[in-house]
Amino acid sequence: IAAWLYTIYAAIDIFTTKYKTYKVATVCNPWIAPLGGNDCERCNEKFKPCSEYKCRSLGQTCRLINPGTDEEKCINMHPNDVNSPMITPNEKALTKGYKIKNFGTNIGYEIIQKVDPYSPLSIGINTNEPSTCKYSMNASMKFDEMPFVFGSPLFLYNQTMVLTLPLELASEQALKESHGIYTLYLKCMDASGNKNNKDYFIKVKIRPGKDLTPPIIEAGSLKNNAYLANNVKQTDFSLFTNEPSTCRYSSNDVSYENMKNDFTCSESGFQTASLFYNVYECRTTLKDLKEGTNSFYFRCIDTSGNINQESFKFSLIGTKALAINQTLPAGELMDNNITLEVFTMDGAENGKAVCGYKLGSSPFIEFKNTNSNHHTEEVTLSSGTYNYQITCTDIATNEAKSEINFKIAKDVKSPTLMFVYKDEKAALLHIELDELTTCEYSTIASVKFGDGTKMTNDNSKVHEASISENSRKFFITCQDVFKNEFKFIVYP
Repeated sequence: IAAWLYTIYAAIDIFTTKYKTYKVATVCNPWIAPLGGNDCERCNEKFKPCSEYKCRSLGQTCRLINPGTDEEKCINMHPNDVNSPMITPNEKALTKGYKIKNFGTNIGYEIIQKVDPYSPLSIGINTNEPSTCKYSMNASMKFDEMPFVFGSPLFLYNQTMVLTLPLELASEQALKESHGIYTLYLKCMDASGNKNNKDYFIKVKIRPGKDLTPPIIEAGSLKNNAYLANNVKQTDFSLFTNEPSTCRYSSNDVSYENMKNDFTCSESGFQTASLFYNVYECRTTLKDLKEGTNSFYFRCIDTSGNINQESFKFSLIGTKALAINQTLPAGELMDNNITLEVFTMDGAENGKAVCGYKLGSSPFIEFKNTNSNHHTEEVTLSSGTYNYQITCTDIATNEAKSEINFKIAKDVKSPTLMFVYKDEKAALLHIELDELTTCEYSTIASVKFGDGTKMTNDNSKVHEASISENSRKFFITCQDVFKNEFKFIVYP
């Protein structure tokens, strides 16, 4: 009965619940540290070394002082900053041939010459401190409510962007309402979180008239001549134009009318893919992709009927599977100084890849020497059995996996002295052994390893010690990683 009552209640709940639909927009930007410097001191904990990277990651105004000393500290460089950024024009960022009328600091500027619709126009601002800036088409919006980033989301002294005005703004009705002036309203914020209260404006005059130029294909969502992973047969692709267009493509270079494949494109000048770049998106799925070069030819027509007379050529390169054709070492080894080796072939760039290794559940470590078709890493290991997992990835995201399996038998052989000589000029005793060792000495008597004076270069084949007037004998003990010892006396 309880189960039935729950079911009836759940059904009533489902049919009587009201739902709301929300749109969620996701934007990928560089990660930036939190505002201000309230958490800088977290980097100064005892027994946990700080670094410039760790310090700066705690806040925009955190900086490391006294680096490389025992007094390293992460501090807030601007704890009392309460002033918002001062904004001025960046005339160097302006497109060549244009000039401005400056109305003053933190007020704004106007571009004197009129701008043609869809002509890219570079504009910029300077600030008196590193700042991040936003803009809106509407005046008096708060900084946090402004929808668009001006320039880079990073905190910089100079911010620039390229603006393209849509043709709709040059229509008779739009010109009548706006008087032919297009205005951006900006606000900036510094690293301490201080924001401008008043708008800074940039005014642009749009030139009336008909559009007589064909669309410009600015870019694609994939890089031209990009590599595709093995066995990829189709991929989503977007084309970006400087104005609203209808676009087609073909595998041959033919006229727009003879192209059989269509893009789905933005229909309005206000439907930009991103107002940051002011481009218009056309989407499709490129199909029947094969290994080797896949060539495509794109052409577009704008809303005024202007057609591209030349194709925009674009290629994608299908690749073979990446393969690992050899790994070393293998079997039973008597040496504890091991070089892990991996050889790769095929893939996007004839075996060029980045490889990593790991033991068990530990994270992957990138080979010291990689990004080629031969990957190496030198390791020093104790006796035991080792099973390294290997993963390699190339530029096309092809992935190859393998293992390196070997056993290190315990070394019971003592190190052997190969060379010994005295450097008279530098007053140094120089010795060389046949394997990696750590050496100690005494000038009085033979001592237990660990109680002597260390020679230079731990875990090395070459060691040195200073010779004084009283150094008549050197009682030397060298020990390898398996704790095999070799004792000898040198009379310098």
